[in-house]
Amino acid sequence: MSTLITSDNWDEIKNKLIENHSILTDKNLTYEEGKEEKLLATLQRKLGKSKKEVSAMIRGYTKH
Repeated sequence: MSTLITSDNWDEIKNKLIENHSILTDKNLTYEEGKEEKLLATLQRKLGKSKKEVSAMIRGYTKH
């Protein structure tokens, strides 16, 4: 799971999350290296989605 979110792709993912989910804020989406699971848990809680759903959503945001 840790390769799903990296410092290299986080800004792109973050912008798409905020654009598509107005409930999310910069504070909710603070990236800390090594704490990707915590970030995913925050997304699950805020969006009311499962880990699988959040992971699929992020994968969709990283496809070009």
